[in-house]
Amino acid sequence: MKAVLAVLLSFVFIQTQTFALSGGPNYPGATGSFAGTYAGTFVPTVGSNALGVFVLGVPLKDIAEGVSYAFSEGSFYQGGMVGIVDPDQATFNGLLKLVRLSSVSTAGSGTLSFSFDATADGFITMDFDTATPDDRLSGTAHTEVKEFDFTTGKFVPAGTLDFSVDGFRQSLEIVKPTNAIVTLLLNGSTGG
Repeated sequence: MKAVLAVLLSFVFIQTQTFALSGGPNYPGATGSFAGTYAGTFVPTVGSNALGVFVLGVPLKDIAEGVSYAFSEGSFYQGGMVGIVDPDQATFNGLLKLVRLSSVSTAGSGTLSFSFDATADGFITMDFDTATPDDRLSGTAHTEVKEFDFTTGKFVPAGTLDFSVDGFRQSLEIVKPTNAIVTLLLNGSTGG
């Protein structure tokens, strides 16, 4: 019995030394970090007159945040996105909010206020292609467009915008791009 225990214990020590030399056991899932600053484009999947760009900051911990801008049917939309990166699945899943501003003003105290007359709210899903050296992103974004109806004082459905998303890592430096309007939007401000 002592001989069997000694053989098993020597096997454990050999495995431990092997893992120490190779960096540890291999676990399933992605390797490396997805932290950094990413940029990319939104291209419509259906023949609409639209195009957009985004910048996304992915930290080591916490929620990824970014800004996005789009043109659709002659209107300019701006907004933001927030989401989570799953390192095991090499995916980004998030929410996207874009607005078409109708006015922006600054009060005497320096407080920014704005109103908007259209929104495009939806979700965005992207996969990290870890096989490429520049960490490409690809995926889709789906938004529900609503326009403000001045007779009822409510936002009413006006259609959808579906995008194909393509991007890449710009930098290993983590930048969470933001502006005052995006901050207000992501904190639940409304317009109209």
